[in-house]
Amino acid sequence: MSTTLLRAGRVICPDSGIDGTGDVLLVGGRVAAVSMKAGELSAAGAEVVD
Repeated sequence: MSTTLLRAGRVICPDSGIDGTGDVLLVGGRVAAVSMKAGELSAAGAEVVD
């Protein structure tokens, strides 16, 4: 299963009112985690797209 970390992208969630820069972790093509704090998500074993 592939793991990709998207760093410093624009994250928008109308339900929660989030609209800002954040990191998104994808595992197997699905969103596994979202963080609005830079560097909070681990990049261990992940392809990092900055």
